[in-house]
Amino acid sequence: MRRGAAGPRPRTLVTGAGGMLARAVVPALERAGHEVRPLRRGEADVTDAEALRRAADDRHLRQVAPAPGAVAR
Repeated sequence: MRRGAAGPRPRTLVTGAGGMLARAVVPALERAGHEVRPLRRGEADVTDAEALRRAADDRHLRQVAPAPGAVAR
């Protein structure tokens, strides 16, 4: 979903940005025109909603995936 100069760039927060999957996802999103905010381990607790809001830096979050630990419990 590439946006032209007339449209706003999608703003995307990627958690786990230092991980193997995110190392491929972040550049792919950037190539697709997204403004990416990578979030690495230690920057915010993904189980803390307020910490994620601060990390999102006023981005509209269209999708939120559950934390891996939360799914396994």
